[in-house]
Amino acid sequence: MHEVIVPKLNTNDESCVLRDWLVADAARVAEGDLIAVLETSKATYDLQSDFSGVIERSAEEGEEFYFGAIIARVFDSEKERDDFGKSPAVQDADGGRPSYIVTAGARALVERHNISADQLATLGKKAIKKADVESLLAADKDKATSKQAPDPEGVVTLTRRQLSIAKTVTHSHTTIPAAFLAVKIYCDNALDALKEFSKRNKVMAGLPEFLLKTVAGNSTEYPFFFGKLLDDERFLPAADPGVGVTMDFGRGLSIPVVRCAASRPFKDIVKEILGFREKALRDEFRAEELAGGHISISINMNQDVVCVVPIVLPGQTCMLSIASIQTELTADKKSNLSTRRFTTLGVTYDHRVINGFEAVQFAQTIKAQMEKADAASLA
Repeated sequence: MHEVIVPKLNTNDESCVLRDWLVADAARVAEGDLIAVLETSKATYDLQSDFSGVIERSAEEGEEFYFGAIIARVFDSEKERDDFGKSPAVQDADGGRPSYIVTAGARALVERHNISADQLATLGKKAIKKADVESLLAADKDKATSKQAPDPEGVVTLTRRQLSIAKTVTHSHTTIPAAFLAVKIYCDNALDALKEFSKRNKVMAGLPEFLLKTVAGNSTEYPFFFGKLLDDERFLPAADPGVGVTMDFGRGLSIPVVRCAASRPFKDIVKEILGFREKALRDEFRAEELAGGHISISINMNQDVVCVVPIVLPGQTCMLSIASIQTELTADKKSNLSTRRFTTLGVTYDHRVINGFEAVQFAQTIKAQMEKADAASLA
């Protein structure tokens, strides 16, 4: 008998929802078959079977499970499955076998909620089913609720996604000693080059895409901005970094990752980010699209936003931000007035790995490259 366990899907969540079963109960499955779809606060994940045999589902669609929970078992034969279903699942405190049996559906709830043999014995039944365990849990919940003061009127419970975001932000602020700087980037050349590029390639390319490509191209010269601390003394740089970009269209924040950004053509990056935006609008990200980031960019192009101080995502050492495009007056040596456009680049960095001098150099390098943008730099 082999247990099907919910894997740890990401570091931001502690649990996931079993959205769909892709195989029927008691069906035969082969190693590598897709058997279920799991959903975290931000993405979905296709769960494969690691074994071949007869599957017995022990969880229901729509239920929430902590990572590591058992949601099914795969048996080598029908007989093994039948024998297992008849066997007791819980031992008494002294190690002896109780006088009742626990069905597979009930067993999953017993394991998930750490229900003791003594608690099951209070049911007074020889065969304990899932509904029996649910009634036991409901009774415990009613007792706990009766002891709590009622919520004030108007209280709103945060969504699973917002709780996940809160956990990440809290973890960042409590574990990463971060510092911040901001630089002004004049972007007339970049915007003109992007306009021509978009027209020529029939795509919509903007400053965030150009910033992503520019940043990724500096991973060799500035390795400590692209990677993670393994412990207090060791750092692992990324050879060809994945760059995350923030996206939020009212369904919650997601940070999909453009992989191997340094070695890919700019046009490919533009198309991939466009696809990410469409998925963000529909809330359809896959788990693998949100993984593999070595540095991230917070995009904040609302016209009234002039500067943003992002966090450093746990597992990374730097997060950049780009604000809206602003216009200012400038005068030449003869006092002739004209206008020029600029944006503000924010750099938040892990001060354990990166010092202020390096952060300023990194920001100034990006500034120089973006201000000198032309058609060749977008190739």
